Parts: sequence; C-alpha cells; structure tokens
Amino acid sequence: MSPAPLYVRVVDSQPVFGIHRATVYRWAAAGLIRIHKRGSASFLSVAEMKRFIEGEQGEEA
Repeated sequence: MSPAPLYVRVVDSQPVFGIHRATVYRWAAAGLIRIHKRGSASFLSVAEMKRFIEGEQGEEA
C-alpha cells in the first residue's frame, strides 16, 4: 500500500475531493485555499483541503 499523497494536482481534485476544479479556482481566488504552483503545474495540499472541507481552515493541524 502506498502512502497518501501530500499534494494533488488541481486537475485531479474531482476524483480525490469530489470538488470540480472550477470550484477550487473560485475558492483560491476568494482566498479560502491556496494553490501551489511549480512551473505550469498547480497543486493542492491534501491536508489544507481536508481542513477546509471539514471547516477548520483557520486552525493549525
């Protein structure tokens, strides 16, 4: 069994989180989550998304 990923590409957000990538970009534009860029790739922190989805966005893990 492989370890859980730390980051997921935005294009993979729907199968991983059940959230369409357009919603992810809207949330990022509103400052609710961060998108991490490396070159042309855009990534989401799995831990940050989990906290946001569970309503803990302002708290430390």
